[in-house]
Amino acid sequence: MRLICGVPAANTKALLSLRSKFICRRTTYGTEADFFDGVTDVDFRTLSTISLFTSYPESETQNLSRENFSKKLLSLLEMERFWEAHEIMEIPWRKCRDKSPIHGFIRILVSQVKWQMKQEDLYDRVFEEGVREIRNSLHLEYEDIVTGKEYPVKFSGRLLKEIISISEANI
Repeated sequence: MRLICGVPAANTKALLSLRSKFICRRTTYGTEADFFDGVTDVDFRTLSTISLFTSYPESETQNLSRENFSKKLLSLLEMERFWEAHEIMEIPWRKCRDKSPIHGFIRILVSQVKWQMKQEDLYDRVFEEGVREIRNSLHLEYEDIVTGKEYPVKFSGRLLKEIISISEANI
């Protein structure tokens, strides 16, 4: 079982005591922690001290189809669920011939996760690598890929249309 919770940034103190038992990421709406099998009752008692504890369902990739792909991807991007967006992008990436456009997009998604995990040095490098790969493969200008480098990244409509089209053809 995987439990994902989002808590306001002000309530991260209790989470830090559990840092070795989960992955912690920051978002614009607070702090997010992913818990995996093996979380103990003591851990859940600590979590119960955090106000506004909210759980989010684990991303489902098994039911992904051409009909629901774009809706699922755009929803994950809107919710800053960049890791899950990366996971669903791997499905078409495995099947497509020219992997570069999707791989570049995945790199940018991973850069967002690196920012969430406070790994800014990796964020910059992975972000730039992703943009460069998309520019080389789709021959797009920077502004046709993202509208800025700040977190959370805003993908251009043109890039999303291209990525969704490539992805749906390979699901």
